[in-house]
Amino acid sequence: MKKYKYLIIGGGIAGTTAAETLRKEQPEASVAIISAEPHPLYSRILLSKPNFFLEKVPFDTIWMRKPEWYTQQGIDYLSGQEATMLDATNHLVTLANGTQIEYEKLLLAIGCPVRRVSIPGLDKRGCNYVKTVEDAREIITNVKRARRAIVVGSGFISFEMLDMLHLAGLEVEAVIREKYFWEPLLDEPAGRIIERRLAETGIKVHLESEVSEVLGDDSVTGVVLKNGEQVESQIVILGVGTQLTGEWLKLAGLEIRRGIVATERLETNLADIWTAGDVAEFKDVILDSFNMCGLWINAQLQGQIAALNMLGRSEVYRRLSSYIAHGFGLNIGFVGQVWRDKDCEIISRGDPLTNHYTGIVIRGGQRIIGGFMMNTTQDMAPITRLIEAGVDILNFRNQLADSTIDLSSLFSE
Repeated sequence: MKKYKYLIIGGGIAGTTAAETLRKEQPEASVAIISAEPHPLYSRILLSKPNFFLEKVPFDTIWMRKPEWYTQQGIDYLSGQEATMLDATNHLVTLANGTQIEYEKLLLAIGCPVRRVSIPGLDKRGCNYVKTVEDAREIITNVKRARRAIVVGSGFISFEMLDMLHLAGLEVEAVIREKYFWEPLLDEPAGRIIERRLAETGIKVHLESEVSEVLGDDSVTGVVLKNGEQVESQIVILGVGTQLTGEWLKLAGLEIRRGIVATERLETNLADIWTAGDVAEFKDVILDSFNMCGLWINAQLQGQIAALNMLGRSEVYRRLSSYIAHGFGLNIGFVGQVWRDKDCEIISRGDPLTNHYTGIVIRGGQRIIGGFMMNTTQDMAPITRLIEAGVDILNFRNQLADSTIDLSSLFSE
């Protein structure tokens, strides 16, 4: 039975960064990465960029590591291997082929799988999720032969796929279950801004709708919506979010909610096990709540922090998430926590009818925890500073809604 001092499950940016950090700090220690994918590390950032799918950049740009890199670094890379069982008591991981591996310290950086939906006919050629290199290759091929496309969902991936397909010259329609685009991350005025821009570019949006069947023999020829309407299409792209099931992790005794629950040091509830990346539901010391973040740079830093703590340090993960999406003449920014519960409210800033609008998310009536910006990304930096400072907004609450006031003026240097 093979034994490693440091075992990492997940070959993405979080797991690879962790392995690099461990190797740098302890050159003689045994380190291994188990990856369910057969490839070395590649850029998932490119998997959402129109220029990549439209082949305006070479496909090989996606590769961030070559296979020989792992050997050169002294890291055992077990690619195409899926972990299926964890025995935390005996420090054992079992692979799908029955192989058992012993570890001293374990990092779970497995990512969050895409949310799978059950639709009759979804196995036809032309239907794709957007997660892997194989997905990307198929979509690039399908775009070249298609005239019409359907995008299901209204999240980050869907927005960027709509933009890509439109730029490719296809006729495109969007099918979303929600009442407005990007609900509930945005409020309704912000969501309507996106819908107006989509309509102005010729994209039809089916609100509060679902695909009930995919038509065609071997390849997609169209879809049937839940209201019975048939829509012609040679491509169906699904961007319906992620979902961790993780039954094998639950059986091992790990605390699982939306993700693997962890402390601000990325420690799980089980001894000698850490987590990082998309799958980590960590204690966010800035927002004073548990949070998940599916962003590349956050996963990279979490991989580093988790590795340092596996080495015996006591490093706290502290970084506010932020993201900017471009498409259809819109620059859309997100910072902090924009998911809202009953204790949250939105302070509106600007006029959505001008497509310049900011929503500032307030928790408990006093503290800013997030914000979204529609063509107002100049608000991102000051909102970030206000969140990080944890300031009480009671004394300038009304000023937040006044778009003639520079948000930077609301805090002292």
